[in-house]
Order: sequence, then structure tokens, then C-alpha cells
Amino acid sequence: HYWGKPCWDLLQTLHRHRDDQPALGEDPAYWVCTFAVNQHHVDLGQHWRDSPFYRAMESLKESGGQVLMAVDTEVKTLRRIWCIFEMYVCTLLELPLHLYAPDGDIQHKPSVAKGILQVDFRQAEASVKADKAMILEAIESFDGGFERVEWKVKRLVADFASFLCASQRAEHPITGKALSLEEGECDMMPVRVSPQGSLWARCRAHETVATLSAR
Repeated sequence: HYWGKPCWDLLQTLHRHRDDQPALGEDPAYWVCTFAVNQHHVDLGQHWRDSPFYRAMESLKESGGQVLMAVDTEVKTLRRIWCIFEMYVCTLLELPLHLYAPDGDIQHKPSVAKGILQVDFRQAEASVKADKAMILEAIESFDGGFERVEWKVKRLVADFASFLCASQRAEHPITGKALSLEEGECDMMPVRVSPQGSLWARCRAHETVATLSAR
């Protein structure tokens, strides 16, 4: 939830999500970061894994919960660096993610897929500059860096067909082979190996990083 949006929109979104998810029961509990954490004095600890939002998401993982992101059709929420990072953490923890607006589920809508593809994550904002610097540093430390995180988050919002349509991608970025909607998309993901990353370390352990041959 982006706390710059009207509170009434959030309440409507929560009610709609509850009505659409009968398995949650009549009185489900929602942990809302805006209310649960002092937004003007957040104790992030020494590492982003010490932050309140990450500990809350870990608890969700253990309890079998899910994540609800309150958005609008203009995807302004995804112009906030914390919201982007929290979505990526959903992929790390394999947490179910639902995108809802006051009028209901908007995930996988072509208009939303197109909107998110146009968002430049590097220009995402944070109320505290130090928070943005910390998150960008964390993102760059992952294997694949910022490009991989951006791919994962954008792909999370759209189904594969909508993603290809919105991005106008018809060919594999490396092989040039025409893409089929029946094919998996994991091998299309951008990869930028960090010298500090685990993938680089595994390659170095086997001495040979890459072998190229010219013909």
C-alpha cells in the first residue's frame, strides 16, 4: 500500500479482497505496514532482512499467508521503491501476491501489464533517501542485479501472454528464436553476474568461468 493514496481506497480494496477470498473466512486479519510501523521512524536494523516488513513477510510464509498489494490502474504504487522491493521479496519467499484496486482484482489485466512495463524502477521514489540507497544496494547485491529484479517484478504482475504483448517481445533476446506462449520464460530472464554473488562464486569454484571458441 502506498500511503499517499486515500485511506478510503485502501478500505474498499480490503473489503473487495475479503469478499473475493472466502477461504480467508469472514473476519481475516490484515497487517498494514502504514499503520503497524511508524513511517517517520522505521528501525531497519543493520540489514534489510532485519526490517519490520521482511519479518512480517517471513511470518506470513510460516503461517501460510498471502500478500495483498493495494494499487490503482495507473500503477502509482510501483513508483515507490519499497513497494517494488516488497514485491521482489514475495518471489524470494514464494509468497502468493494479489494486486487489487478498490473495484477488484486487476492482476494480469493487459492495461496494467502495459502500465508497469513503462515504469522505470530506477526512478522509483522513497520518502527517505537513505531507504532508497539501502534498497538499491541490496538489489545490486543479488545475482543479476537490478535488471533481474525488474524483470521478476514486472513478470509477476502479468501473465506470460500479456507480458509479451505489452513488451512487444516476439523473439528470444539471445537466440533470436521466435517465442511461443507454450514455452517457459525463465531462460529469457536477464542475467548479470555480480563478482560478489553466489553464482560467480560457484563458477570460480570450478575454475573455468566461460569458454569461447571462434569458428
